[in-house]
Amino acid sequence: MCGIAGFLCSQNNTYLKNLKNLNNIKDILYHRGPDDHGLWYNNEEMISLGHTRLSIQDLSPAGHQPMKSFSKRYIMVYNGEIYNHLVLRNQLKSLSPKIIWKGKSDTETLLNSFDFWGIEKTLRMCSGMFSIALWDNLDKELILIRDRFGEKPLYFGIVENNFIFGSELKVFKKITNFTNEISRDSLNLFLRFTYVPGPKSIYKNIFKLQPGAFLKINKDNLNKIINYNGNIYEKFKINKWWNAKEAFNDQSSNLYSSEESAINDAEKLLTQSIKSQLISDVPVGTFLSGGIDSSLVSTLMKKKLSTKTKTFTIGFEDKKYDESVYAKKIAKIIGTEHNELILNQKEALNIIPNLSKIYDEPFADSSQIPTILLSKFAKQQITVALTGDGGDELFGGYNRYVFLKNFWNKISFFPYPIRKIFAQTIDLFPLNFINNFKGIFNLISGSNVAFFGDKVTKFSHKIKSIKNLDELFLSSLSTFQEPSSLLVNSKDLSKDIFEFKKKLNYLDYEALMMFIDSQTYLTDDILCKVDRASMSRSLETRVPFLDKDVVNLAWRIPTAMKIKNKEGKWILKKILNKYVPKEYFDRPKMGFGIPLGDWLRDDLREWAENLLNKKDLESEGYFNSDLVLKLWNEHQNNKRDWQSILWPILIFQSWKKEN
Repeated sequence: MCGIAGFLCSQNNTYLKNLKNLNNIKDILYHRGPDDHGLWYNNEEMISLGHTRLSIQDLSPAGHQPMKSFSKRYIMVYNGEIYNHLVLRNQLKSLSPKIIWKGKSDTETLLNSFDFWGIEKTLRMCSGMFSIALWDNLDKELILIRDRFGEKPLYFGIVENNFIFGSELKVFKKITNFTNEISRDSLNLFLRFTYVPGPKSIYKNIFKLQPGAFLKINKDNLNKIINYNGNIYEKFKINKWWNAKEAFNDQSSNLYSSEESAINDAEKLLTQSIKSQLISDVPVGTFLSGGIDSSLVSTLMKKKLSTKTKTFTIGFEDKKYDESVYAKKIAKIIGTEHNELILNQKEALNIIPNLSKIYDEPFADSSQIPTILLSKFAKQQITVALTGDGGDELFGGYNRYVFLKNFWNKISFFPYPIRKIFAQTIDLFPLNFINNFKGIFNLISGSNVAFFGDKVTKFSHKIKSIKNLDELFLSSLSTFQEPSSLLVNSKDLSKDIFEFKKKLNYLDYEALMMFIDSQTYLTDDILCKVDRASMSRSLETRVPFLDKDVVNLAWRIPTAMKIKNKEGKWILKKILNKYVPKEYFDRPKMGFGIPLGDWLRDDLREWAENLLNKKDLESEGYFNSDLVLKLWNEHQNNKRDWQSILWPILIFQSWKKEN
């Protein structure tokens, strides 16, 4: 795992300055690659590539980057792992015996494969995760490439009439005199989703390369982009080397008819994926939360592959948020060398001031905090960790897949005008009055609902404003339903996610939700969260569920086999149950939560109030300060639980102060 950065200049007067700054890449991206660093440049073309290395395969100097291909056509910097690179290398040795191999790294395999097979064919043959920057000496162009699901980050854009790229946004600020403005539309999306969805970034004219895409740029193209007055993203030459929509359509046209076959094939391919991802010259382990996905990865690694397995989990002193007891039981059953760290509140709180440095772009999925601490803990013994990410999106793990459509069928029975009148009636009553009915509701339902009035008003908002199933799905993804009310001069572009519906052959709405999540939430929230957290501790994470064969299999399994008896991940549960008794993993999904709402009323109150200073909020001109402070006061007075929207606002304010 590594960090990459570089630039292509249009003017001589900035080239030498940028080159001098990029020469310090070891300081800019040290955390992503502490073991080695390198720089390549071409004065005539005004191009430079920089690299920091976390040595995983071939620890010798032969794995140093930037690296040239055997033919000298390509120079590359690369962040990632190609799990099947030995297979590709053996084929090359047979087909092209003239190649002289200098080392054993997957970087060298990838470069020589580009030489022999071409870029797109090679990428389609690869199983792995990667972000790549490649200079083509023949065509005099720079090529950026990202893996199928965006496991590895890659930003690009225009600063001071230069084309800049890098693994993190801090690259742009270190190489050039960065003056790009914050995008208010991106901020709007951030407040809704807690992350900035690609291809946007928080800044104007800086973008994320989309998963499965490649971008080509040369000096002529760069000059056209610089001189264009409109949306410059449209002027970049971006194409797909792997199209998720086409792959989904191909697979979903050949669905499994036998549940037994689906279970057997899923176990076989997931085991093969795990085996391929064990390739490493440094210690490998797994994150084990006690949930289904991480438990299955750890179980197959230990039971099917007979691999000595180290598992890592963290727990919390607050038992409401602690899953470590389940992880410990599962580790004992499958026989791993288990490592557990129980966190106190102080350890978690101490991370918060550093979040803006670690994530580099506003990011407010609060499970980032335990993920950072888990990465720090695991790094003491291993350099590579396998995770269970992707299982939910591919195999139907989120509650919205199980209940959302049924909920819509019930409320849509009533015409929209009636739903609206009912909701408006609820809104007439003060929150304290609604809370008076909490006891009656809990008695009838047999539950113990906290913030009863808050949940009732959220429910009323849904039935008042939602007119179709798409809007209900978007609502389920949103931490705040009306971010435009909090912001000044911004557009709400959140419905752009439904562009994924076009030309997508889905048989049921649950399949559509899973596909959209796999292209948005998985990439820009889950994978981003784990990448930044783990790389802040120089730890590489790998995701067996995102192996191309496992993904293709998942898209061939009909929804009725994934969601059964109102349970998600039915296929995965059946596999895990072969090795672990059901009572150890069959429980409500907890996630990686923390008591954030309580912290904002207590330990984090002073920190938060400094960031929500009314004078600063008004002078900066991003927020409707009166509404923000109203939410803050209602949260402090226990009238409402506004943690889900206050946290993104606080993260943005903290990030802006840092940057």
